[in-house]
Amino acid sequence: IAVQAKNPSLHWLVLLALARLNLPSLSLPATEGALGSLLKPDFLLTDREDARPECKSFFLSPRWVQDALESPRATLPEKPCSPDDPVLLTTSSGTTGTPKAILYKRKHVDSRLTYASLTLPIAETRALVNIGLDHSGGFITPLLCWLTGGTVVYPAPNFQWVDVRPTLSPGALACAPAQLEVLMRSLPS
Repeated sequence: IAVQAKNPSLHWLVLLALARLNLPSLSLPATEGALGSLLKPDFLLTDREDARPECKSFFLSPRWVQDALESPRATLPEKPCSPDDPVLLTTSSGTTGTPKAILYKRKHVDSRLTYASLTLPIAETRALVNIGLDHSGGFITPLLCWLTGGTVVYPAPNFQWVDVRPTLSPGALACAPAQLEVLMRSLPS
């Protein structure tokens, strides 16, 4: 099941719901029209009106989301899961070459979060995440931040890097190398 959403909160809500049901998911870039050639999902959940999927799809309209949040929730039986169950299929950013598919199993997510929480000093911080949920860093960084009691900030699509520090005051920054290069060039000497 692929998830493609312009709204990061909606994207996370759908990913976490699928994980709770033990259904592996695939995160797609919010801005990409076609599904791409690297990964081929069977089904797409999207909030993009202009999506033209090559598979069956369901449109997560604002009205549908509102109705889903207001309606009584049916409790579905949780499926038993094991450390080897797949959770998420994502891609590398491609900044070091050709993008590669990455399959996260439950044990991979657990070990990455455990290692990162012991080695990265971001407890209770505000992390600015400007990497999409379709990339490894855009998936792991928010989970790590929430795990350590922090806050995740997703900047508006038209934000300027030079405005990051004074307006958002992040304690950590997750971005691709190309984005970091743009940030460094935009800073005063």
